Amino acid sequence: MGVFNKTKSSMVPNGQLTILAEGCTVKGDLSVEGNILVAGFMDGTLITQNSVSIGVTGAARGTIRGRHLIVSGLMEGEVWAEVVEILAGGKVQGTIQTDQLIIERGGFFLGASAAVTSPGVKPIPLPPETNRPVRPLESKTQAKPESASAKDTPVAIEPNKTLPPPKPGPADGSGAPQT
Repeated sequence: MGVFNKTKSSMVPNGQLTILAEGCTVKGDLSVEGNILVAGFMDGTLITQNSVSIGVTGAARGTIRGRHLIVSGLMEGEVWAEVVEILAGGKVQGTIQTDQLIIERGGFFLGASAAVTSPGVKPIPLPPETNRPVRPLESKTQAKPESASAKDTPVAIEPNKTLPPPKPGPADGSGAPQT
């Protein structure tokens, strides 16, 4: 049993392992007691109380329910698991409901995820500053100083409007208007 190391295979009594080999296609619902490795193609619902591994050559479409999902291949559909790991090269598209989502560098996830919390546990609220109103962007360019008050006042830029041309000032830099 070189598929799982001793730590992962000891999670299942008697080391039960189901393998959907490369080139194998299963359509429909499948329920297993032990761990399962998908190296072929699974289309339907897969339910286990233990781990599901989708190998590099494996692909699954449909619904997966288990304790731990490890994706090195492709998964499309819905996932309910305590822990979901998307390894480098693994791709998941769909919805994930999990306590812990781990995506390695090179892993890909497109869809929605939600944290599964225990009964009586409140989800973590967003910080209150996320509800602040959005203010317009301010100009980062500095105009020629005309006076101390005009220099410190930010200029709001409205969309599709241009700034007026700068007022010509004296060549000596004194700030006094020319007549």
